[in-house]
Formats: sequence, structure tokens, C-alpha cells
Amino acid sequence: MTRRPLSLLSTLALCGCAEHSVHSPATPPGSTVPRPNTEDWAIERRELVLRRAREPRRALIVLVGDSISQGFDEVGRGAWRYYFERLAPVNLGCTGDRTEHVLWRLQQAPIDHLRPAHVVLLLGTNNLGHGTSTVAETLLGLQAVIALLRQQCPAAQLHVCEVFPRNEPGSPLRRQVEQLNAGLREWVVGQDRVRLHAFGSQFVGADGTIPPDLMPDGLHLSAEGYERWAAALLSALTPSEPSASPR
Repeated sequence: MTRRPLSLLSTLALCGCAEHSVHSPATPPGSTVPRPNTEDWAIERRELVLRRAREPRRALIVLVGDSISQGFDEVGRGAWRYYFERLAPVNLGCTGDRTEHVLWRLQQAPIDHLRPAHVVLLLGTNNLGHGTSTVAETLLGLQAVIALLRQQCPAAQLHVCEVFPRNEPGSPLRRQVEQLNAGLREWVVGQDRVRLHAFGSQFVGADGTIPPDLMPDGLHLSAEGYERWAAALLSALTPSEPSASPR
């Protein structure tokens, strides 16, 4: 009998990385169940992002994600304006968000009326970093978010960013991020109007370490980090147009 190769989820389950990741229909993983982020420090930003998503406007680019995306409003705001202002962008990054929180936000404030040409998604590091989801559960949560974005914006090109590296090479969390990204690469093949981007390689040195001038805390980007991400992202969004030169 010819044996079919194991899928990544099956491989993760066998190696123990997907412990508790098999759920019956009655008990889906928390990463796929919409719920709000109710942490006190997140509520103000959450409400701001919901208001942005409900504004009656057109946005060519919508960015969906967690605090790394939110940082374009803060330390990365110069890069955001320089590279994206002409494209009428909307930043829906929200601190601390996991896949389940973004599912809730998209249900509360769908983005279909924005009619974006491009939707950019960077998400999943908090599921792993907070220890609320396994690698396999985080992948399922990302698949649910992608499916909802495709439903709300069927004409848009969806750009999924691989989760950026974090912590030291060989650390458990770095390995989990690498496994998650491998799962994304396997799953995204054949998905309609979904492109995967491996921007994270720009934030590590040849030895795999993360320079502090790009990620001071090993997770969040510096102004230079946002400059690199923005330039690479613009080139990916508008490959037929001359990209802005780094400043």
C-alpha cells in the first residue's frame, strides 16, 4: 500500500508540538473562537481600532494584526507615512491581540465597506508567546482569520506575513515560530488570492541572532525595523511600480 506523506499538522501531533490540538466540533480550540481582548491596557486601543474599521471611507491598504502592526502608529509612524500615506492606509493593529481577538474585531466591525485592494495580516506571535495556543492551534486560528478576511474582502489581495522571529536562536519560542511559519507555507499553497511573505529574515543576523537596533526587546521593531518592513512591504504590494528608496 502506498503511504501518503504526513501533513504538517499530523507531523506536529506526532512530535508532541500539537498536544491538545485535536478538538471535537463541540470543543474548538480557543484560537478559533471569537472573543474580545478585555485586558485593561488593551481596551482603549481596541475601541480606537473598531472606530477606524467602521469609518465610511475607502482604504487601498488595510493592516490587520497585533502590537507589532500597531507600532506603525507609534515608533514606526514616520515609515508608515513615507511609504503608505498616498495609498490611503488603515492600521488595525491592536496590542496583545491573538487570533481569537482579531476574529471578534472583524465580526464587530467588518471591513468589507473599506473595499481594500490589499489586506496585510501579521498575527500569531501572542498565541504562542502567551502560551494560550499550541503551534497547531495557532495555525488553525490564522486559517480562521484568513477565511473571514477572504469572505469580507473577496476582491482584495491578502498578504500574510510569516510571524517575525523572536528571542534567541534555538529557544523554544523561536522554534515554535519556525514551526508555525512552516505550517503556513504548506497550507497557503493553492489558496486563492493569498500570498505569503517571509519578511522576518530581514530582522536576524547571519548567526540567527536579532540585532537590538532592529528589535530592542527581541520582539517589537525599532524605527529602523519599521523602515525595513515598510520598504519590503511596499515592494510586495506594488511590484509593478517603482518602490520608494530607503531614507
